[in-house]
Amino acid sequence: MFLFKSLLGNPAQTEVVSIPGRFFVTRPQGLKGSKECIYQDAVASIRRTSREYNWSLVVTKSWGQDGEQLLSEEEETDDERPYLIDAEIAFASAPTRTQDQDDGPSTSFTWRDLSSGDVDEVCLFVCRSEGTRPETLLLFESLVYRAMYERQYSRSADHASEANLESYKRSSTLSRSAQQPLFRPPSSDEEDDDVSSQLANVSLSGPPASTRAPPVGAPPDLLAAGVVGATPRSSKGKGRASEIEPAPSAADTRDQIDKAVTLPPDRRNLISSETADLNLYDAATGVFMPQEKAVQASLWLVQGQKFPCWLTISGAGGRTWVSLPVDDQMPAAFNEDSLSFVFNYNNVETNQFFTWLLRLPDKESLDKLSEAFTRAFFEARNGAGQWAKLKTDEQRYSQDALIEDLDMYEPTADDEREAEAAEEDEKYEQAEEEQAQESDAALSDESEDESDAVSKPVGAKVNKLLAVGHKEEMSFVVRGDQIGVFRSNPEGRKKLKFVTNIQGISTPDGKRLFEPSKVMLHNQDATMVLADPMNPNSLYKLDLATGRVVDEWKISDNMAVHNFAPGSKFAPTTAEQTFVGMSRNGLFMVDPRLSGSKLVESQFKQYATKTDFAAAATTGSGHIAVVSDKGDIRLFDSLGKNAKTALPALGDAIKGVDTTADGRFVLATCKDYLLLIDTTIKDGKYAGQSGFERSFPAAAKPMPRRLQPKLEHRRFIGDVNFTVARFNAGLDSKEQNIITSTGDFVIIWDFKKVQKGKLDSYIIKRVGETIVADNFVFGKDNELVIASHRDVFQEVRQSLVKPTRESLAPTPRKARAVVKHYDADEFDV
Repeated sequence: MFLFKSLLGNPAQTEVVSIPGRFFVTRPQGLKGSKECIYQDAVASIRRTSREYNWSLVVTKSWGQDGEQLLSEEEETDDERPYLIDAEIAFASAPTRTQDQDDGPSTSFTWRDLSSGDVDEVCLFVCRSEGTRPETLLLFESLVYRAMYERQYSRSADHASEANLESYKRSSTLSRSAQQPLFRPPSSDEEDDDVSSQLANVSLSGPPASTRAPPVGAPPDLLAAGVVGATPRSSKGKGRASEIEPAPSAADTRDQIDKAVTLPPDRRNLISSETADLNLYDAATGVFMPQEKAVQASLWLVQGQKFPCWLTISGAGGRTWVSLPVDDQMPAAFNEDSLSFVFNYNNVETNQFFTWLLRLPDKESLDKLSEAFTRAFFEARNGAGQWAKLKTDEQRYSQDALIEDLDMYEPTADDEREAEAAEEDEKYEQAEEEQAQESDAALSDESEDESDAVSKPVGAKVNKLLAVGHKEEMSFVVRGDQIGVFRSNPEGRKKLKFVTNIQGISTPDGKRLFEPSKVMLHNQDATMVLADPMNPNSLYKLDLATGRVVDEWKISDNMAVHNFAPGSKFAPTTAEQTFVGMSRNGLFMVDPRLSGSKLVESQFKQYATKTDFAAAATTGSGHIAVVSDKGDIRLFDSLGKNAKTALPALGDAIKGVDTTADGRFVLATCKDYLLLIDTTIKDGKYAGQSGFERSFPAAAKPMPRRLQPKLEHRRFIGDVNFTVARFNAGLDSKEQNIITSTGDFVIIWDFKKVQKGKLDSYIIKRVGETIVADNFVFGKDNELVIASHRDVFQEVRQSLVKPTRESLAPTPRKARAVVKHYDADEFDV
């Protein structure tokens, strides 16, 4: 007993016991085979989490051995895997015969991976006999059962009797299945054969429900619906203490939940009600923790309220877990793979933030709840009764946008990025090390300058626009009435090379200065098209060689130019003079070579109704995608005609749009999510053709895919307001990534994985200052140019990491926000 107290009772000791071995996972229903060796050489440890009475079983790859880490191509290559310890994991020990041991079998430990969502997935750790004492293995097993007790009852296991602990061991039973083995091992190795047969015939059963503490008045249960960085890690996989404040205790959390509940209005009618299991995200451990099984999630139509729908979640004994109005800014997403609905609730009055997860019993229940919430969100934006006015296909289109994890298509192009990854990583690490030394010098030698930068007056000019060039890796940053010109650093460092500063942007006669509101590179990057908010009926031509505005292009006397785009995606790399212009309800061609008005009348489409056009993008062949503030998307094959495809609005304004060069995908940017749409017609007479060329059948509109940060990450990111998202682009390159930013976070989605339904495949980096624009260097998908309010710098994709509590933590103030990454005092005027 003293030994247990000394191990578990010492808060300063994070890791209490470790054993070496090999780590396997079996997935009987997996497509890639049921058996998988994850780590040939590994260490299993029992590790304390940041929340009291919570422990994790952590399996870490052992870098001291020569064995390779065996992971499938599409899986993440983490160096460790944490599993929250609870009776539900059905932890047990079993003998395993090894080739190098003649005096009997060695010990292995098995447990269920509850975070995978697959109840049949089993983990097996084969302990290494050599150098491991039997007493250590017994201690390891005993500590796991003590951790189960502490987690269930939120008190020290010193209070547990031997019978209490023995009950966990009895509950975690191993039973032989009568079924035939699900696989045959590919290896003839004797140890592999024994492990394979053990995994093939094992089935796990957890403790009966009667042995669990009740959900009300006791600590929440421990079923982990999804591990999201349960233990902050360094790059080598070793756990370390987090700098983030620990989450409140279970009792405090329950009190916060009760305070956040607002009773629904009395005058209400039921729209939909489904039974589900309720889970709450715990920031301390990074997992969703079940609160109660078989709660009732109900959506109500209410009267006399600002928002017409209300959500309640009620449990046993009449307890109300959640009660809140469904507003148009409520972050939410449905996941078909895990049959779950996740949503955030931020109580501004009490400063409380909750991420809830409802796990539905089947697909039918998920569809019913999804349809009800889609209606609620739509009517919150557009008013009560508006949902019923939509056509059936428009309702389905809106509902599909909330569903995650559906394959879009399997790409067939060869991907050479992985072959280049090692070389890129090595180059980046060298540049990063040199940059770190320079940054340290800058922080120590220029502290006075940095202090002045932070305290700039509110009225000081800041960066607003970024245009990335198509030649010589040039970038152009608009700040007030000046444009800074920079060139990327060939050595991959953060600092850009300053080229020149174009000051005093003015009308051609020089009588009036103006601050460009929109810019576009043109004519092989020799000129730039400028929009003047004070003269919206014209556009201006800036000669980049002389730095002077040399011409005014009159468009119309009675129509304001709202935006413009190249005539085709790569037209700026050529001498093409024409380009696409738009007003709020018209689309037209601009030809600067015309005398008088530059608008081409034969290629002008004016809408009689108010369309609220916002932005446009073109494909490599000149097809045009147009988005609006209303949220709809139109696809044109050419100017002067009606759109071939009109996709209905989801209710949110779209601020920007991009397309792949072949026109296969359209990427639309809303305030807090991105929409990715496959334009290929799947069914009907024109199956296989593009929505730019033919209209989609009414019943077969494309399913939009919604890209957004995971809701449990948004508590760290804060309010999301994306910059216009873009694909990487180049004459000889394929689209591999999507870049955008929000606040001081830059985010990159892996486009290849997104196409396969992995919508949360993104990496992130916090740069320390609000980002105003970002893009890839033309022709590259691993080099980025980022403009913040007071800085412009370059990054490499490898500097972004997967989102964890550690990577999302606030950056110290004395970091990038005060370090200038270019040498040009004249651009700071």
